[in-house]
Amino acid sequence: MYTLINIIIYLNMQNVPQVNVVTNFKNLEVCESKFQENLERIKGNDKKGSVKIDQDNKKYLEIVDKANNLKSYWFCNEIIFYRK
Repeated sequence: MYTLINIIIYLNMQNVPQVNVVTNFKNLEVCESKFQENLERIKGNDKKGSVKIDQDNKKYLEIVDKANNLKSYWFCNEIIFYRK
């Protein structure tokens, strides 16, 4: 099982980052397919998004919203503790 996690970081502000657990998926491929769905929802010239690869060779989505002065990161991580 994998979980889709969203982290929102406010730039140049004292706000604490927000962390949201969005939902769970049976496998990594289904979870990572949500990155493209989120990219398709981005509207406006002040928002840009891209799928990147981290140092562990895992995909993540980065969205920059200049109008609201924030960055949003989307990760798919394997669930360590899970009860059915």
